[in-house]
Amino acid sequence: MKRTHQLRRIKAKKSYSSPELADLLGVHVQTVRTWVSTGLEPLSREVHRPLFLGQTVKSYLSQLQNARKVKLQDGEFYCLRCRIAVTPESVTEVNRNVLIGKQKDSILLTAHCPQCNCPLNKFSSRISATQKGKYVAHT
Repeated sequence: MKRTHQLRRIKAKKSYSSPELADLLGVHVQTVRTWVSTGLEPLSREVHRPLFLGQTVKSYLSQLQNARKVKLQDGEFYCLRCRIAVTPESVTEVNRNVLIGKQKDSILLTAHCPQCNCPLNKFSSRISATQKGKYVAHT
């Protein structure tokens, strides 16, 4: 099932029918009907074949995509199996010997999920020792 749609294809000031919208986004027409039942507003509910304003469709789909995002706090990893943010007990740091940005060392943080023991990985950076004299971890 497709979870992200190319919202740039939708013109904000154009109206679309359900089949047009389905073809444009590469989904089934029933998916568009499901969106209507879960909150997508047509221009008029009194007609048999509703039309949708492009701006309304863009805002609805971006809200769906933003609702699935998980904001991680410091020290948290996202577990792909549990589908939640978790704080592991121990984190191992692997230096990748690659400089990124303004002389920052690229590092890989590895850990295990405390709930399902699934391996967790997270890329990060730290300021190199040659620039500041000590390492300061940035995640």
